[in-house]
Amino acid sequence: MLKLYHVLVDDDPLGGSREAEKVAIALSEIGADYEIIDLNRARDMRPADSEYRKSINHMATVPTLDNDGFLLRESGAILNYLMELFPDSGLVPTDIQERARAMEWVFWEGTCYCLFLLNLCYLHPFKALDPDPFDAIMPYRGGDQEADLKRAYQSIGMLFQHLNAELEGVDYIANNRYSVGDIALGAHIALAGVLDIDLKPYPNVSAWLTRLAARPAWQKEPVFMADWAVIKAKGLL
Repeated sequence: MLKLYHVLVDDDPLGGSREAEKVAIALSEIGADYEIIDLNRARDMRPADSEYRKSINHMATVPTLDNDGFLLRESGAILNYLMELFPDSGLVPTDIQERARAMEWVFWEGTCYCLFLLNLCYLHPFKALDPDPFDAIMPYRGGDQEADLKRAYQSIGMLFQHLNAELEGVDYIANNRYSVGDIALGAHIALAGVLDIDLKPYPNVSAWLTRLAARPAWQKEPVFMADWAVIKAKGLL
């Protein structure tokens, strides 16, 4: 059985892992037989001598996928591996160019969107829930935080405009076909609620995220559903 190391919502100051959420959704979409190992950040990931850091993932991150002793880290790598492991899953097209287009969005989310997302997280009050993981990567060194936060919203807004244009006239991001590209993007776009990003100026993004939220695999994932509840409660759609 596949094992997925994850951080779920319960008692987690950051509301769970959105990176591991991607893999959980993909596994559910595939219909794979898997087990979630729910970790605690303070107990299992931060101590240098924890069993998880020593034996499973010395970088102390999630997700980690265990396939009969083969340990793989990084959500993008795991999503690609699952597509190779389950070639008939339908989450990545068999046509090489369509497949490349789906993976393009996995990489765009990880290398472009997440940079702007992290910058907003460093400046947003969300950071105050648990500053350690943010300060360890890029501690805020002072300045005009209000002005910096405004610029962070403007920067990420440009990416939402781009995404909204890409979703014009289509239901899904790559080739108008549901794929790992939608999974990779949706998990972090759903942080809009926590980060107070109004989705109403981006109606195509709002409609797309609503379509994802209607899928059983997404409804099964507690981290996404918690973020989705915040979006709806704040009226950001």
